[in-house]
Amino acid sequence: MFDDFLTGLVLVDKNGEIRFANKISRRLMPMAQPGSDFLCCLDQCFSSDVPPNEWLERLRTQLTFMATGEKYELRMYSIKDSGVVDKVYVLVREE
Repeated sequence: MFDDFLTGLVLVDKNGEIRFANKISRRLMPMAQPGSDFLCCLDQCFSSDVPPNEWLERLRTQLTFMATGEKYELRMYSIKDSGVVDKVYVLVREE
């Protein structure tokens, strides 16, 4: 079900490792595989006026996909009382 979302969806554990990335996320970040460091994957494919070490801490970070110049907003949602997955990050394309 999550693989067919029209926005990029990445589930990240408390260590910052990717547990799941849907099709859109994998298209934007081909290296986004389970066990990969999420911030490293973002940093290789996106740029921002904000330093990369702050991207995951902000509620809504504006990112530019370097390959096409498309603008995305990185949103973070916490999952409470879950086992492995701690946060869900969503890459929403700005129209």
